[in-house]
Amino acid sequence: MGTRKPFGRDGRMLTAQGLEELKIALAPEHVGFVLEKLETLAFQTTFDPKSRTGLVPINTSLIPKDRFKDTLAIIDEACAAGFCVSDLIVIAHQGEKLGSVIIPEGKVGIGTICSVVVNGVLSKSGVPDII
Repeated sequence: MGTRKPFGRDGRMLTAQGLEELKIALAPEHVGFVLEKLETLAFQTTFDPKSRTGLVPINTSLIPKDRFKDTLAIIDEACAAGFCVSDLIVIAHQGEKLGSVIIPEGKVGIGTICSVVVNGVLSKSGVPDII
């Protein structure tokens, strides 16, 4: 059962099973939110491959300062293996802003180009998005 009556007839509370059922029920809404966010990022992309100018969506990672060099090495490996849209990155330090994120104390922000840029470029070129 998803609920119980700890207060008699004055109300009900979710049980652990009820919370799990609720998470499962809301999962499609979370997926829909993510898809909507990705579509928005693609729409906001203004990158022009010919001129190599324009806005691109980025993935922002917050890295402990002492792991920064290790992280750059991992990014290099991923790019060398062909898993990156671009080997261009942006770096922000404590107190600086990267996209909408302010980098907290003790962290370095790394922005990598999000693969959604491909959808944005194709869309702006008239290629329809099929889901």
